[in-house]
Amino acid sequence: MTPAKRSRRDSTPAVRPANIARDSIPADMIKDVSKATDDYLHCLKVRKKDQGRKTMKEAEPLPRTNGQNGKVCKIIASYNFKGGVAKTTNTINTAASLAMKGYTTVVFDMDPQCNLTNFFLPPIAFELDADSTDQQSQADEEADSETGEQTEQDLAEPAVICQYDIKEDISPAVDQAYLDRVALRLANADIPDIYELLRAPFTGSYGDAEPPKKLLKLPDDVSCPQNLYIIPGNPMITDFEANLNLVDAQAQTAAVYLGAFRQLFLSTAEVSKADFILVDVGPSMSTLNQTILLSCDFLMPPVFADFFSLSSMHTLLHQMIPKLQEHRDRILEQEPRRLNADQKAMGFGFKKTFPKVLPFIVTNFTFKRNHMHGPSAEWVLSMRALVNDVETSRPMVANLFVKSNGEMVIPFIPNYGALTQVSHVFGWPVVCMDKPFFKNHVIPVTGGRLYDKESLWRRALKYKSKYATLVSFLSQL
Repeated sequence: MTPAKRSRRDSTPAVRPANIARDSIPADMIKDVSKATDDYLHCLKVRKKDQGRKTMKEAEPLPRTNGQNGKVCKIIASYNFKGGVAKTTNTINTAASLAMKGYTTVVFDMDPQCNLTNFFLPPIAFELDADSTDQQSQADEEADSETGEQTEQDLAEPAVICQYDIKEDISPAVDQAYLDRVALRLANADIPDIYELLRAPFTGSYGDAEPPKKLLKLPDDVSCPQNLYIIPGNPMITDFEANLNLVDAQAQTAAVYLGAFRQLFLSTAEVSKADFILVDVGPSMSTLNQTILLSCDFLMPPVFADFFSLSSMHTLLHQMIPKLQEHRDRILEQEPRRLNADQKAMGFGFKKTFPKVLPFIVTNFTFKRNHMHGPSAEWVLSMRALVNDVETSRPMVANLFVKSNGEMVIPFIPNYGALTQVSHVFGWPVVCMDKPFFKNHVIPVTGGRLYDKESLWRRALKYKSKYATLVSFLSQL
């Protein structure tokens, strides 16, 4: 029996967490750390006065910061120079999982695409179209009715790209103006983004560099502890690329550029008492990204189980990491001639140790009865063979590996595409979705059919349990 269609007027709107004024950010999403920032700047001023009398060799670097749990804050970059491997999605859920385990976590959006920022910012409500909630889809029947046959005349006419039609009664998922209002929301809330926080050292005013006084956090109605904070991104961060490329030509004036990122990470950890800092890095090997990566303690590379990810792994291990090591050695060799004691006292000294490489997190693979199968399994086995080869041929790279149960390639999250779509629609990390979430929200449709909420809930539980093991691993670093 076909369910009765709901009218558009009677349909319940599906909304992301906060249905708010489009030019503002609610107060419950702002964490004021101005007092901690002022205290930090006062201590830094005293430190500068003391360290400034010393030579570069005598000056001490900025000490590492302890988080709330009494351990040193760990700075982890989520990076793969190949895009489209769920890097931002993995960063979001890892950060939320850490927060749910009681770790204060700060996420830096350093990808010029700013997808992580757009995910967490206050969303805009949208409606499900009335007819789109019909549970009886004709998509399969229409697909079966296609013969797939093409005539020679069809193949000879390339002026029009063959496409599927879109149902006219489907509404856009998100108001298009939403993305245009991101900068306006941040400005009205007086929340500094990554470009504003780095602008001082990159414009010659390193003495004015300071950690953020306000942090963006999840709204109260998201089922996640309120100890997850976000430093919003800004596409203009790419402007700093030109400064970094001039370091060799302007050694004295550009010395602080290389240490600016590390200095910001450490100072932010101090004022927020962070246990973890996660950095979402864009997919490229630019000088900007190299500097960001070398400023972190660990690299966490997500991959898919496919040929392109295998190819990117080969390039990363055989070319990119050795290139990064050479870049780091060259910087450290020249640093004593560039930084003065005052700059070093402020924390602009370059990080001397190379970041460790965490296991490659494999997502979006196919599985059956809790086992990988088919091409996905073959690609993962090829990845593990690649790691074994690197351990033999490139011991300097292999020494950076931090394995989990003796493995560097971990099949982690299978293809739960529906959950990812729901997460993007509502602005909730998958690991924060509890049973009431699925009960109280109208879940968007796919193929003309409603998602099975019970099935989604069971998948979310598996998703959450997988990330709990990752958190346990990261806590032992």
